[in-house]
Amino acid sequence: RRKRLFDIARKHKCKKVALGHHKDDIIQTLLLNLFFHGNTKAMAPKQEMFKGKIHIIRPLAYVLEAELAKFAKQQNFPVACCKCPNANSTKRDLMAKIVKKIEKVNPMIRANLFSAADLSPSPASKR
Repeated sequence: RRKRLFDIARKHKCKKVALGHHKDDIIQTLLLNLFFHGNTKAMAPKQEMFKGKIHIIRPLAYVLEAELAKFAKQQNFPVACCKCPNANSTKRDLMAKIVKKIEKVNPMIRANLFSAADLSPSPASKR
């Protein structure tokens, strides 16, 4: 999917590609990388790709999923549900459940994890 997105961006001479990742996505990515890859990398709000030819931006990076859902409901936006049959049994879903469980003991867990994430832009991709 991402390759196709970049191909379309190039075709239309777009220099920026905006993705809809939110703060909870970044927190979950941090935990996935920590637990399964042994590093503390997370998705950066801005990321240079292809030696600066394209920049990925994540304008919702500092907004929690619950805040987005509340806003969408207030605005009567249509809700598109994930149609993947495995959507509730993925490692990412497991990370969300872990955060929710720890949040009962430490309400600051999301803020603390987000603060701990390495959000510096990654080096340009060599794709």
